[in-house]
Amino acid sequence: MSNQKSYKEVWDEYWKTFCTNEDGTLNLDQIQRELADYAFILEQVPSVYSEITGGTLSKPNYYAKSVIAVYEDNVNEIVKNHVEEIVDHIQDMKFGSQPFDELLQEFIDFLQEEYELERR
Repeated sequence: MSNQKSYKEVWDEYWKTFCTNEDGTLNLDQIQRELADYAFILEQVPSVYSEITGGTLSKPNYYAKSVIAVYEDNVNEIVKNHVEEIVDHIQDMKFGSQPFDELLQEFIDFLQEEYELERR
């Protein structure tokens, strides 16, 4: 059996208190407001999901744990790639004859360039 609640259970447990008047009749103004908010979420969430999952997920009805897992995988891959680039850059620098302060500045410049590229 599924853990997901039926639409009637969701109505009774969540929406009913917001969307009905004291006498139990529907509050059309409040329903319209709630639906406007929901429409905004349906328009915006796919963009966020797509961006943070590298285009893998974009529908608004994924469970949070699925979106977070894909995001964490993507972040881990990005960090791993950057660490590999940094290690490669350090290895390239250590065999040169430049003074340490020049090597350090070169490395700082490299990191700043990488950071700026990622932000774009």
